[in-house]
Amino acid sequence: AAAQRRVSFRRQVVDRRGVRTYQFPAPLVAVLLVDVQLDGIVGIDFGTKSTVAVCLDDGKKLLRIGRGELEKAPSAQDYENPTVIELRDYVSFLDAYQLKDGRPFTEWEQLTVSHEALNRLLESEDRQVAQSIFGELKQWANRRQGLIRLRDRCGKDILLYPYDELSKGDLDPIELYAYYIGLYINNMHTGICLEYMFSFPVTYEKAVREKILRSFERGIKKSLPTALLSKVSFPAGKAPSMPISPVTRCRTC
Repeated sequence: AAAQRRVSFRRQVVDRRGVRTYQFPAPLVAVLLVDVQLDGIVGIDFGTKSTVAVCLDDGKKLLRIGRGELEKAPSAQDYENPTVIELRDYVSFLDAYQLKDGRPFTEWEQLTVSHEALNRLLESEDRQVAQSIFGELKQWANRRQGLIRLRDRCGKDILLYPYDELSKGDLDPIELYAYYIGLYINNMHTGICLEYMFSFPVTYEKAVREKILRSFERGIKKSLPTALLSKVSFPAGKAPSMPISPVTRCRTC
């Protein structure tokens, strides 16, 4: 048994970035062979209106991050993700979210994002629904403003502080939004990705871009299996303002 625990798996990847070696302990070998994508980088463009993700391999394919219905035929909505979140049961979501470093047992009915949250806002005239939805993540991150009061569908009042004033434990909707983006990227349909790059609007100051980068890092790591968290790679303090790759040159996945 002791000898079995010392077994590890090594794999070299050779591509345009050179030679890279990955080493994983034995319990991860099965996961590695089936799910982990070692030869690609995910580029995430946090644009002015929506978010787009591209697998930056030789084919530069768009990733389906707009909806979770990956078993269905793709549509245009699958490739753009509106930056909208809906707080349904925030307390239950947060309790589950904080219990595990990776892949917490959250439920979609506790907090939704993207087209489902946006459609609910557009279709409902219920004031309670409107109070539970926040659709100005990108504007909120880039400007100073006072407190924003939200109320989830269970009636829980939630204070949203200015982005540059957030403390540990405060609601960070960008981190939670990034968590769901990570779930769309890292799943049984597309595999698990370990390297990420980001781009942001040119109007964002450097400090804002770097703070968003850290929010995305925390959120995406939550979407990964705990055993892989030490293997994931994010830009070291670099948050470019230019687009990663023109969407028109990418093929769809």
